[in-house]
Amino acid sequence: MCGINGVFNFNKVNIGDENALIGLMNDTIRHRGPDDSGISEVNQRLFFGHRRLSIIDLSKAGHQPMRNEVGYEIVFNGEIYNYAELKKYLPDYKFKSDSDTEVLLGLYEKFGESCLQYLNGMFAFAIWDPRKEQLFLARDRSGKKPLYYSFQNGVFAFSSEVKALLKLPFIKTELDEEAFYHFLTFNVLAPPMTMFRNIKKFHPAHSMTIEKTGHFRYQPYWNIEYSDYSNLTEEELKTQTLERLQKSVQYRMVSNVPVGAFLSGGVDSSALVAMMSKMTNQPVKTYSIGFEGQPDFDELEHARKVSEMFGTQHFEKTVNPDEFKNFLPKIVDIFDEPLADPTCVPIYFISQKARQEGTIVVLTGDGSDEIFAGYRNHLKYIHNYKTFDKFSKLPTSIKKACFRNFFIDKFEFSIKRNVKSCSSKSGILLE
Repeated sequence: MCGINGVFNFNKVNIGDENALIGLMNDTIRHRGPDDSGISEVNQRLFFGHRRLSIIDLSKAGHQPMRNEVGYEIVFNGEIYNYAELKKYLPDYKFKSDSDTEVLLGLYEKFGESCLQYLNGMFAFAIWDPRKEQLFLARDRSGKKPLYYSFQNGVFAFSSEVKALLKLPFIKTELDEEAFYHFLTFNVLAPPMTMFRNIKKFHPAHSMTIEKTGHFRYQPYWNIEYSDYSNLTEEELKTQTLERLQKSVQYRMVSNVPVGAFLSGGVDSSALVAMMSKMTNQPVKTYSIGFEGQPDFDELEHARKVSEMFGTQHFEKTVNPDEFKNFLPKIVDIFDEPLADPTCVPIYFISQKARQEGTIVVLTGDGSDEIFAGYRNHLKYIHNYKTFDKFSKLPTSIKKACFRNFFIDKFEFSIKRNVKSCSSKSGILLE
């Protein structure tokens, strides 16, 4: 995890000392990159900032902001997993580091915006193109790396976190009431919304080009395509799935710092640990978490069995009630937006434990339940799909009538049931 910041003052508005503002933004997201910090006045209008967590090429050659001999300059957060393979497209490029950052910079110089089609990784970056005199930004396909931005009166600013943008004097902390409504409705804030009226977040798989005049293009560069696998047998599908999982794990283990794993003992994290154990000669460091007095949320026993099976170097953290209570106020400082997922609590404590034990990078099983329909609620849709499919083909007027009647019946039944339940508990029975 690294952090990027930038201010593009294309109208040369008086906003104060841009270098000082970038320094303040960098300090605000120091937790994202404690290893190094950098500030660059790219030109009189553009200023970059970077906080570095060193993963690949730990030397000073990987310092950011990074500029090459031609004048292209980049700030980059993330990891390009196939960066070593991509060097074949740059046979004449004179590399000064072994970093994926420099490969990305070289790819952009050669292919321009099309460089995105070559990348396998997670990323948010900004590149200054001196030939076209434009700023180019992009976010990875699934949106793993955050990227927030704001256009205000002739100034464009971006950062990995909202709290850094709020350090700029021209950005006000005004609540976006529509975003607030959507969060209360859906428990999530989809891009481009944030809780702040003048701050937006990048959609996944989108790029933005800003000309020196301030004119910009914001567009998707990729979309999900569904392939037809109906001609493959179940065994062939199993083989392909395993091969792709192994390849993805292999990519993510490329690092110049220790790589570990969060282990719950479930299918997903156990499968990752099994693959990791085959790809290294050293015991994999695994981390598990439990909660004192909460056996229903305790995964330690299952994790220990998997650890023993694969000979990992295993670490555990048991959170007590006081630790949990004292952590809650910190959530407001950590997150830039409200989060309806309580797993942020165990992730914080287990990440803290991993860092204390010297592990900088961890692999997790997050996301597999969504991809492989692992949640039990998904079974409802599988069992009722044929019925819903027939219903969807009905005329809209009939669907609305069916939905309206169904909703009213369910609502009335729920009200009557709750009233009856409450009345019974108070000693009064209403019929």
